[in-house]
Amino acid sequence: MSFQAMAWAVKQNTKSPVSKLVLLMIANYADEKGEAYPSQDHLAKLCQCTRVSVNKHVKDLERGKYLSIRKTKNGMFGYNTYTLNLGLVNNIDKGLVNNINLVSKEYLYNTQDIQNNLFEHFWKNCPRKIAKKKTKSIYNNLIKQKEVSENQLITAMDRYSDSVKDTETAFIVHPVTWLNQGRWEDKIEVKVKNKNWLAG
Repeated sequence: MSFQAMAWAVKQNTKSPVSKLVLLMIANYADEKGEAYPSQDHLAKLCQCTRVSVNKHVKDLERGKYLSIRKTKNGMFGYNTYTLNLGLVNNIDKGLVNNINLVSKEYLYNTQDIQNNLFEHFWKNCPRKIAKKKTKSIYNNLIKQKEVSENQLITAMDRYSDSVKDTETAFIVHPVTWLNQGRWEDKIEVKVKNKNWLAG
């Protein structure tokens, strides 16, 4: 997560409070380049609104030039890359950036709180919730060693969870195993049921 992206997002004046919330959630997953990859379903969960509402507000943010959207397709599977228009972020007061454990009075986070919140998002997405304490230890170690970003882990687990919705529990990977095996790098194939088309 980029603290500068969060600081920038907090300072923006959007058309509506929901747009601001969606922007903050995207910034919460942004890397140093201002890029983030959360699915709209995941954003809807975080913002406690519908996917349709998220899609509307994302488009409003794009029209307002707060961000740009790049769509990537891999066969029948696709995802959005959101790039925040950080603009004058480098001119943010250094005191604010250095003291960014509180980016605003409204969004009162410190570094540990943010990391805990992000892990909770990851854990909530795990389709098989076993050994939370050990999972958190491995998760934090991976982040500390910079082997993978929290954004990558959360997004990948979100996609894995979607891919095993109809899978028997016994065949769903434990989160500890998922992390230890580097399963965030897996290419998820989305199964689509065949449709019968009537020939004219």
